[in-house]
Amino acid sequence: MVLFFCHNIQNDVAIFENEELRHIQQALRKSNGDMLHFTDGNGTIYTGNILSSTKKKIEVRIIDRKEQVPIVPRLHIAVAPTKNIDRIEWFVEKATELGIQEISFIQCKHSERKSIKLDRMHRIAIAAMKQSLKAYCPIINELTSFDKWLETVSSDHKMIACLTGETVSFSRAFAQKESTTICIGPEGGFREQEIEQAVSKGFQPVSLGDFRLRTETAALSAVAYFRVLNQ
Repeated sequence: MVLFFCHNIQNDVAIFENEELRHIQQALRKSNGDMLHFTDGNGTIYTGNILSSTKKKIEVRIIDRKEQVPIVPRLHIAVAPTKNIDRIEWFVEKATELGIQEISFIQCKHSERKSIKLDRMHRIAIAAMKQSLKAYCPIINELTSFDKWLETVSSDHKMIACLTGETVSFSRAFAQKESTTICIGPEGGFREQEIEQAVSKGFQPVSLGDFRLRTETAALSAVAYFRVLNQ
């Protein structure tokens, strides 16, 4: 099955434009009457038939819809984006395939990158969602200072990955079936003051193992560990 994405659905009619339109018309050569499968990124997979197809838009009449069972528990990863943006884009793609629900970008004292292109991150997540036949697209939040971000976290369980200091292993700190936020710092790690701030907000310092990992590797490892431990 080829899965498309559509955010414009009104009165059981989905309207495709821009990149999705070009893929449907030019790559797959779909035309009036042909069937499409698509998602709104909010948990529903739709089936529909093409009503009309022009150079500007395609209209699809919905004939069936199925709700996809959400992956639980909810996982939120906060990560300091790397200087090489390709590496963090790779993380967004793979984390989406593994069913992450939310990604936040944080700016820390040791951060090397001061900005991200949020639209591009959304496009990467949508492409990964479609490729892995998922109906849920993760929430992706704009780059925010670590201090401000700490005030917004509401998960049941919170962990911060640390390179030094008193930590426990991820598996020991893990709380099964609880919504969880895991915080991953920049290449230089978190400063001691940042760790203290996080601990004061209920975060538990954890270790992801004996190996020194790149930021994006640590972030994806946390997602994978979390999913495996919750099986």
